[in-house]
Amino acid sequence: MVRRSAWFVLCSTPLLLLSGKKVTSMTSIYVVHSRVIPLCEHPFCYQDELRPVWEPFFQDMQGFTPYLISPSSSLSRHPFLNTLGPLVFNTHRSNVLCGQSDTVNSWLLEKLSAPLQNPYIQPCTHAGERPCTIFGFDPQLADQRQSLLYLECARRIPLRSNGMDDARAQGNFYIHVYPAGYLVVNLALNLNWQHPRSMAEVAALVGETRPWRSDGAWRWESRLANGKIHYLYLRLRTALFSAFFESHHTALREGEWKTFIKHCFQETTEELGEALGGGEISSSLRTDINGLQTMILSAHGALLGFPSGDHSRTRQLKYFWQVLQLAEYALLRKQIHADIFTRTLGALQILQPLLSGQFPSVESHQSLESAALDENLVRYLQVLEGYYQQLKPESKELIKEFSYWLGVDSQRWAFMAELEGWQQQMGEWDPAFVAAWNPIYRTLQEIFPL
Repeated sequence: MVRRSAWFVLCSTPLLLLSGKKVTSMTSIYVVHSRVIPLCEHPFCYQDELRPVWEPFFQDMQGFTPYLISPSSSLSRHPFLNTLGPLVFNTHRSNVLCGQSDTVNSWLLEKLSAPLQNPYIQPCTHAGERPCTIFGFDPQLADQRQSLLYLECARRIPLRSNGMDDARAQGNFYIHVYPAGYLVVNLALNLNWQHPRSMAEVAALVGETRPWRSDGAWRWESRLANGKIHYLYLRLRTALFSAFFESHHTALREGEWKTFIKHCFQETTEELGEALGGGEISSSLRTDINGLQTMILSAHGALLGFPSGDHSRTRQLKYFWQVLQLAEYALLRKQIHADIFTRTLGALQILQPLLSGQFPSVESHQSLESAALDENLVRYLQVLEGYYQQLKPESKELIKEFSYWLGVDSQRWAFMAELEGWQQQMGEWDPAFVAAWNPIYRTLQEIFPL
């Protein structure tokens, strides 16, 4: 995976030597750039600025049912994103880590539209097919907003570029709307060319796909707009902003871009990594999940190696997106933790001047209450951890590596270290106030252990 976006490179041929420099005869690359966009200050914090049409989805604990795709459903009743089209819940695109998607589709439709009555990890079998698991879905949850299912656009949001020379690119924006109050934007692109290129030239092609880059040379076409890829993303961002918020003054926070690269000729791993920017390697992992054999994470990227020729291109892409589901989970968890940490520490900072005289005021008690996590947030964090625990060991290992690379652990350690400093100060304050703080501190210690 990568520091500023998500790239996965599909290649099938080795390095050659041409005119004194190494080139690769691969002729295509698949690139995905991802970022998380929080709609609220923390999970389940429904803002007044959000348009009323979103209230059922973000506040109804069974909010998916009205958005299910069925032969009788009318898209006119679904929320509509300005210039992007209606949002739907498409079970064919759910987080299926194994099993047949048609079987999962019928099973998930049944569970989301029927009374909850199944065990936690629900295996579904059909006509002798192997069991399947839907990552991030527990049919017994009373609050289905805590699932990792999401709404997405019913219509594709395609874009393409004729690039330069013989290079071409085409793909789609994918928008995932999570009921906890988060968006994930994935920009997935397939790059093609005909003549051999050096790794530096391949890296330059990848650079032209970066949506945060305003100085790109390529011109792109889309139903959003025509122009540089950064301009297309800004138009997408504006459409999302106007679709979710009524006020033009509401600030839209955005996580940093992450890039993940998948390649299927492993001798190119180091060469491609160096061309993409190098940087210190933070993790090197050998694994065996759906054919994935190597994963190298550095400050500038994440490279995933699949053995060349082991699977068809379609199956390789399927496996890639399954790995990307795990990466998206890690990205979401990092943002959710960051929002909760900011909320808690912000409330504690307000306490500092209020407690300077060591006599807690009404305002200080109110601030302390806002630092506490309500039961719904605590349960949500526990459910997120439960999704991780249900995975196979090799999938857990991937998420651990993603989390370390994204800084999830260091973020937690810094937060708990700051809480420890507050804990030491609290010992000098009013006993009644300390008694109210201690349960909050213990809860945070249990959820975010060092």
